[in-house]
Amino acid sequence: MGRYSLNRNKDRIFFWVAAILLLFFRLGDSGPWQSEDRWLEVGREMLASGKFFKPTINLTSYFDKPLLSYWLELLAAQLSGGLGTLAMRLPSAISALIALWSTIALGEKLWSKDSGVIAGWILLTSFGFLQWGRLGEADMENLAATIVAVCWYWRQRDRQHFGNYLTFYLIIAIGAQCKGLTAAAVPLIVILPDLLKDKRWKEHLHITHAFAAMIAASVYALPFNIATAVNGNLDNIAIEQHGWDLVIRENIVRYFAPFDHTGSISTYFIAIPQFLFPWSFVFITALIAARSKKFRDTQNTGWVLWALGLIFLFFTLSGSRRNYYILPILPYCALISARFLQEQSDKALHKWACYLSIASLATIATLQLITPLLWPHIEQSLGQQLPLDLKIITFAVGIACIFSLSVIFDRYRNRPHLLTLTIISCALILWSAFFFRQQFAIDDFRTEMPFALSLKPLTEQHPTINAAIYREKASGRLLFYSELPLPVQLLNTSEQLQQFIDTPPYPKLVLAYKKYSNELPTALRNRQPELSETQFSWENNNGDKMLAWLISAHPNN
Repeated sequence: MGRYSLNRNKDRIFFWVAAILLLFFRLGDSGPWQSEDRWLEVGREMLASGKFFKPTINLTSYFDKPLLSYWLELLAAQLSGGLGTLAMRLPSAISALIALWSTIALGEKLWSKDSGVIAGWILLTSFGFLQWGRLGEADMENLAATIVAVCWYWRQRDRQHFGNYLTFYLIIAIGAQCKGLTAAAVPLIVILPDLLKDKRWKEHLHITHAFAAMIAASVYALPFNIATAVNGNLDNIAIEQHGWDLVIRENIVRYFAPFDHTGSISTYFIAIPQFLFPWSFVFITALIAARSKKFRDTQNTGWVLWALGLIFLFFTLSGSRRNYYILPILPYCALISARFLQEQSDKALHKWACYLSIASLATIATLQLITPLLWPHIEQSLGQQLPLDLKIITFAVGIACIFSLSVIFDRYRNRPHLLTLTIISCALILWSAFFFRQQFAIDDFRTEMPFALSLKPLTEQHPTINAAIYREKASGRLLFYSELPLPVQLLNTSEQLQQFIDTPPYPKLVLAYKKYSNELPTALRNRQPELSETQFSWENNNGDKMLAWLISAHPNN
């Protein structure tokens, strides 16, 4: 049919080299983002206490997530030379590689080798996939488990063997121990349409299937049961809240009667195009093309559309919504997009989908190309000079993208099936620049980690220092990088703070945000703090910067 083949050996090698570089290069060089600091601090306290079934933050039990994601972090720490951002993120990056392999394998099983590899490229060059593949939280492990389980089902669905069933359910159990029961729910609802088709489910109704599911369920339950038996009553909280009560609360109660994370009903309508960029237009156009019976009824395409719809419906019907919950849908978005690009049932629609994607990339490239005109205004707003290499790289990326877009687009504009190469090449350039350098420019203006590091010399100088924080919990980032002796006390009133200051032993360290300065005792208000979190001139002075006072002796002495 005259289509370009992406399954040649050299193309496969290039794909995996690109994947490894995009996911692993400079992986541990930036400070923690979002909730990553919780994984860092839980890992640090597990290592310090030797209690690997008792996750804590500031010595307070923290069972909000299952245990396996913490254990994978600690295993990575042994392999990478110590606990830090690299060890924390390695499990996610490895999971992303597994997810890519499974997506390609599923595409090959459903359609062809070319469709599988194109789906892999779409997933790899989607910004949201890369972003979460380089974050040390449990969401990429969850995504990987769901797509691996579904891939395994499709490759083994006609073989009713105990080992096949056991492998399927063990994959689900591992995923559920990383993030939660969505790792079980997503694969099961995704394979349901195929099981119902031609009453295939009847082929799997036998005792070995049930026995395999029971074994995997026991494997999933084992860490919870051990944690309950080992920990007993923790922090005056009932034992059940560290085991099955927690599973029910975090997975079932949160789904039907959410107690937090109550996002808008439109959350996932916005999140999916954001995560898929620059392939958002291709995906949306693929859904439009699905109106065509010819496209919809091609081999297994209908099943992927059902999978997309059921996953979207499953997460949208929940009252608890966060944009990253929908991440397991991304492989199926990549698969249907790849099928649309390969099928070309409507060449005009195909061409315009690629044109829109190319235009969006060209817009970003143009903005980077004109940065020499923007840097003086940006530096004036920030009140400081930006690194020269950042300026050079940003400008060079703009040139490279425009060159790539113009040359490849000009060559292939009349061959719609090759416009995909234009999108891939430009995305590789943009995302490499962002994750390998530009992201670190943002890191330079994040102040909490440098402040925590500035506390570390105090900790080393006074190993037994008593620390307290006023009216706020100590973040994992603060605890991990300062290495303050634990626990850091939480003081909710000025009276409690005054009592803390007046009561030996000394030295003491008091931490408080600027917004609470007027509530502090006179002994603190009338003296300059030893350390202050950096306040940039362009930041809002809303009091969200931290101060630290070292109290060596009673204030009246």
